[in-house]
Amino acid sequence: MSDAIGKTDTIDKNDPEDIKRWADRLGVSVEDIERAIASVGPLARYVKDYLGA
Repeated sequence: MSDAIGKTDTIDKNDPEDIKRWADRLGVSVEDIERAIASVGPLARYVKDYLGA
């Protein structure tokens, strides 16, 4: 997985392994990812912006 996040990259909120991969990639907790998805949806670029990662 490259460091670049594409416009359509999504995080599967129903896949714990995907959430963990994104949490590790963005340097945040799984709970942070889950909270961000609940607030801004599953698009990775929105989650990243929300988290300030």
